[in-house]
Amino acid sequence: MKKIFSIIALLAGVTMFTSCGEDDATYTAPTPLEVSNVEVLFESQGGTGTITVNSSAALEATTSSTWLTLAVEGNKVTATATANPTLDGRSAKINLKAGGAETTVTATQKGSVYGIAGGTEYTISDTLNAYVYIPVVQDAGVTVKSLTDWLKASYNAEADQIEVVAASNDEETPRVGYVAFETGVVKDTITITQQGMQFTIATQAITMTNEGGKQNIDVTCSKNVTIESTVDWITAAYNKGSKQIQVNVSANTGNPRRGIVNVTSGSSTKQIVISQFNAEQMFGRYVFGYTDEKGDNGFYATLTEDALTIDQYGWSIPVTVDKSTMTVSLKSGSFIGTYSTYFLYLIFMDAEGNYWTASSTDATSTLTLGLVDIGEGQVTLYGEFGGTFGSSNYPIGCFLFSAFSEQKLDVASGGPYLGDLVTCYYPSLMKIPETGGGEGVKGKRIRSNSVPLSLKRR
Repeated sequence: MKKIFSIIALLAGVTMFTSCGEDDATYTAPTPLEVSNVEVLFESQGGTGTITVNSSAALEATTSSTWLTLAVEGNKVTATATANPTLDGRSAKINLKAGGAETTVTATQKGSVYGIAGGTEYTISDTLNAYVYIPVVQDAGVTVKSLTDWLKASYNAEADQIEVVAASNDEETPRVGYVAFETGVVKDTITITQQGMQFTIATQAITMTNEGGKQNIDVTCSKNVTIESTVDWITAAYNKGSKQIQVNVSANTGNPRRGIVNVTSGSSTKQIVISQFNAEQMFGRYVFGYTDEKGDNGFYATLTEDALTIDQYGWSIPVTVDKSTMTVSLKSGSFIGTYSTYFLYLIFMDAEGNYWTASSTDATSTLTLGLVDIGEGQVTLYGEFGGTFGSSNYPIGCFLFSAFSEQKLDVASGGPYLGDLVTCYYPSLMKIPETGGGEGVKGKRIRSNSVPLSLKRR
């Protein structure tokens, strides 16, 4: 029983303690202050707003914001916001107290508005005063500066746009320039790509016969074109209406010749190379040039429609001539003549000396004649022999004048093959000018009749 009374007494004490705690924590909320008008939403450029309260008691207004200032007059608060230079909006709390009543009002300001229609990358043409107008959306003013000497940039406040003007691009390659701009605290760069000028010529090489004549060449250009001929036997002019170069070549009664017409547009100059000769000029005296163990060497030779004859020995290499393409072709295994007691045949070999046509007669080597400079303003016909042989298409890099004890082409079986009289690496033909050049064609040593040929077995 005593234990029961003790528990009852303990519960009574807890009840008394709880009752005392509730009396001590009693809270009385402040009377809310009534607000009848709130106008504190600001644009980014700043401004003033007002707050009106329903109280005749002395009014107090405070804020911790640094961009907002407050002034109190009667029951009205005037709030003044500075400009917001950032892209982000911001807010601030205004605390109001009057006659024991209080409340809080939140002021809000928009972020700066900035933008360029279409982005910051633009392409303009190559012409003088090519321009681009870039509309701007802003509320803090704009400053611009060109970072490239061929660009001019300015800001048109009335039209609210950045205006960029370029100088003429006289190069065929595009170029890139930059314009820096700033509004508020925002900085960025506009990239301007200016196209290269257009300048192409339909052909830059013409071959004419000795009769001469006229030819028109189409030009595509975005700039003016000027023409200059480097020789007196070519006249040339540019027709702006048809956009054509009109070339007139006079008749030729001498050696093959070549002239150049310079075509200039902007800062670029292209050349039209005009070669003049007749197919009949293929025939005549040549230097049959090659390289051997002694360096550059050669023979005087005469080309006709069916043979290339080595003058000093009378060896005659059968050829096929195509005047329409200015080509000369000869075949391996051709019998070309005799020397002492030897019978000579033409055999092809690669330049490394590893493979040769031996007894083959199905390989062909061909050269194409064109004009080459020989100094002192002269040109002449020149070509290098080429081609392949064998199933592996070995490149023909050498002619062998091979000696046999019988007039019989037989190498593979170890027959009458004795060796090679002449080894001609990189064979070529260069025509001797009929006048003015004589025997003095540069670049090849010519064998003397007094130099005997030695037989070398491969």
